[in-house]
Amino acid sequence: MESTTEEARRIINSAVELFTEQRQISQETQYGFSWPGSWNSIGADTDAEYVKVKKNFRVTQTVEQILRQMLSSATSAMEKLKGDFNTMTNKRVLHTLPDEILVIILEHCCGRRSGLNYEAISKFLLVSRHFRDIVLGIPSVWCHLPQLHLERAERYASRATMPEIEMTIRGILYSSERETRRVPGMYNLAVSISSRIQTLTLTLSKSDLPHLETLLQTCSSMNLPFLEDFDLSCSDVGHQCRSICSNWDMPSLRKLGIWNVLPVLASSVLSQIKACTVAANWGKQVEDIESLGTSEVVEFLVSLTSVEDLRVDVHLLAEYQGDDSENISMGSVKKLTLCLQNLESTQTQVVMGIIKFPSILAFNIELGLPDIVALDEALEAVSSSWVFEESVESITHFQLSLSTENGDSLNEPFEVINDWCARFEGLRSITVESKREKGHGLLSFASSIDAVRVFSGDEPMPEGSISGIPGLWNTTKQRNVASFSSDLLEIGGGFDEEEILKYFCKGFLLATYFKGTQLRESAAP
Repeated sequence: MESTTEEARRIINSAVELFTEQRQISQETQYGFSWPGSWNSIGADTDAEYVKVKKNFRVTQTVEQILRQMLSSATSAMEKLKGDFNTMTNKRVLHTLPDEILVIILEHCCGRRSGLNYEAISKFLLVSRHFRDIVLGIPSVWCHLPQLHLERAERYASRATMPEIEMTIRGILYSSERETRRVPGMYNLAVSISSRIQTLTLTLSKSDLPHLETLLQTCSSMNLPFLEDFDLSCSDVGHQCRSICSNWDMPSLRKLGIWNVLPVLASSVLSQIKACTVAANWGKQVEDIESLGTSEVVEFLVSLTSVEDLRVDVHLLAEYQGDDSENISMGSVKKLTLCLQNLESTQTQVVMGIIKFPSILAFNIELGLPDIVALDEALEAVSSSWVFEESVESITHFQLSLSTENGDSLNEPFEVINDWCARFEGLRSITVESKREKGHGLLSFASSIDAVRVFSGDEPMPEGSISGIPGLWNTTKQRNVASFSSDLLEIGGGFDEEEILKYFCKGFLLATYFKGTQLRESAAP
């Protein structure tokens, strides 16, 4: 007598054989399994019938158990084969992609805007000869030269064949033999690849004084035909570095940024600059050797005869004593940003009290105040001169940025700003923002982050690592801006709730609650 398991296996084999026969004689794609007829017919309720049903029940249980085991085994095999199949397919698809598509993929993976991913670049070079050839041929991967590794920068420069190189040379960061080799080496590299540089940033400080003369001689004359953006930052060595770029040929220069230095530039270069940032004198006194005089600053600004976007972040330490104080004008400026980092800087003469800007359309003020109650005083000080009054007639967009948060009263500051802006007859937009990265609190720029850790691998920690955190954070953080229609704000305190919702929901069908009042369903105009 066969066991229950043996009978279950026999039934499964019979069903499979019948399934095979059906496939051979029929063109249908779906077939059913035939099980013993005794499973579906039950006779009279007798003891003999009970024994028969009991046996059939146990056999069907065994059949189900065997089939489940087979299904589980087949599923495991299928999952393994699926993984192998996908891997093999992806390899074949990747190798069949056109090189143009691979360039886009690899360029995205290697990074660009937020900084190059040097680890990713190294890994892609090792995938295959094909990948290596493609990566070596992507200009944007090699055009952003590493700042702190001379050998790597030289290697990248040798692979950057297009005139799109972005180069930053930072001065000596700490005392070491490697640093004393890196800085002169980077300047020599800049001279050798000058015809391919598009963006150049130089930073110099007192640490560079021992070899400053050598650096100035190295780059005393450079041909930079494709240089579009040049930044020069000096810390306590501004006067010594003024002539660093005096003999440079820069026919394409359009954007200039200078910090604590007024470089000597040919008039042909100054006349072609369209955007300029000038920052100086913060934390300095009149008697400081490295402070820039008011007349020097004004003379340099006026020499920018074609600049359209001007950012002035200068604390004028003394009154302007020039001969033509009533006739100084910069008619090319369309956008002016005036930065006043503290209340003291508003009490002395400001650039808009010396130079007239008759053509500005956008006017931005960035104020750093000890308290919001000083806002009225600061704005009045900025606008107290007749020169200022002659510069505001053309303004259509105004933006005010504050470095402190509002106090207990939210209305008073906005009332002050509103009254102050009343003189801008052609104003079309006003933007008021709070500069979180300069507000109170050590990590105010970092939103909900409680701690920031800076690490430096095997190398000593460079100077300024901590102070650079807010600026680095600011390049990637998101900002939220709320916009309101001036028509909506004119509704005032007696507004109608449904009318406000119509302004916010134009063109949409709305049925909602507003301050606890249910509004009827209606189409907003």
